[in-house]
Amino acid sequence: ILSSCYQRQELLEKRKRVVLLIGPDESGKSTLIKQLKLRKDPPLSDEDTIKYGVLIRAYMVDTTRRLCEHIKNDLNLSHDLNTEYVEPFEHADLEDPTFLCPRESYNSIMNGICSHNMDYWENSEMKVNETYYSSELDMNLNHDSYLFEKHIESIRSLWQSDTVRKMLRDKKTQFLNHSDNELFSELSRISSPIYRPTSRDILLARFRLPNTQRYQYVTELGSEIEFVNTGRQPQEYIELNQKEPINSIVFIVSLADFDAYVDRDGMQINKVANAIEIFQTLCHSRNIKKKDANIFLLLNKIDILDKKLKKANLQDHQPFEDFTGKSDDCVSVVKYFLKKFIDCAGPFRKKVISHATVAIDFKNMDAALDMMSSVILHKEERATSGRQKSMSLSRKSR
Repeated sequence: ILSSCYQRQELLEKRKRVVLLIGPDESGKSTLIKQLKLRKDPPLSDEDTIKYGVLIRAYMVDTTRRLCEHIKNDLNLSHDLNTEYVEPFEHADLEDPTFLCPRESYNSIMNGICSHNMDYWENSEMKVNETYYSSELDMNLNHDSYLFEKHIESIRSLWQSDTVRKMLRDKKTQFLNHSDNELFSELSRISSPIYRPTSRDILLARFRLPNTQRYQYVTELGSEIEFVNTGRQPQEYIELNQKEPINSIVFIVSLADFDAYVDRDGMQINKVANAIEIFQTLCHSRNIKKKDANIFLLLNKIDILDKKLKKANLQDHQPFEDFTGKSDDCVSVVKYFLKKFIDCAGPFRKKVISHATVAIDFKNMDAALDMMSSVILHKEERATSGRQKSMSLSRKSR
């Protein structure tokens, strides 16, 4: 029996295929692994419901903390809060509007969330309230979830304020994620004691599920595909794992970041241009060439790209002045960026398989994941067939 188990394990190891996830920060790597887990794992248990509820609420508190710190450092925004009146019915979350003054809400959050340390009594109270406490998670996450319940009305008031709405319209929110607006419009539902996180909530909230650096599943054909999140630079990982059977590479880029910039050595570099440079370095890497891997290019967040193009011109952002298509045509812009990536792929130009994606959309990602699985398994079948033909020829020659 033991021998049979060992043989089966050895067979699975031989059939194992490793897929590296690569891309800039906030491109959608963790969201893709969340999609895989939600796609393959069983429905949420009661313990998972509590755990993910804590994670989502803690994320929303951390986002509110960053929002308040930004307002604190901007005198104009601080002044806007002082002059704002309460008109809640014009804003988000109309099911449960609040009549708190935005300035009072901001002060309450600064004192109660931004400058607050957990004390003994709160620690005890958190553990009693099972809705906001998970023993599987770090105490700081549980504490933030507790603060969400305690300051929900202040959080709601601030998010509904004209000041924050104007920040969102004027794109003065580089520190916020594209999905935050949708998530915070559901404050009434998420603050409910009977809240059960939906799959979309889990995808929208920017937290990493436990063990999202690696995720593996066995296909119906018995082949194991393991996705590994290596971050922006995979070279170090590949060098440390020379013998690992890397079958494919998935490079993810957020095209919605065409108007965003990242600091690099004191210079402001366009995020998509930076992603193109990373992709070029990847395709010319000696370690990658050795692996003879498939390269999947996921052009992500095209839903947000489409909305942004209605108000912004791609040509206004360096180095994309050479774009000659319609600035509000999402299809033309996606084709333009695809050509930019393909042109710098070097030896992999003909091997790049692209897909326009919305990482938080289940149908869209199902199509992308099915496509990738099909290509990966087809390559495995061809390799197996090649080995069998080689063995057959070897026997005949004898």
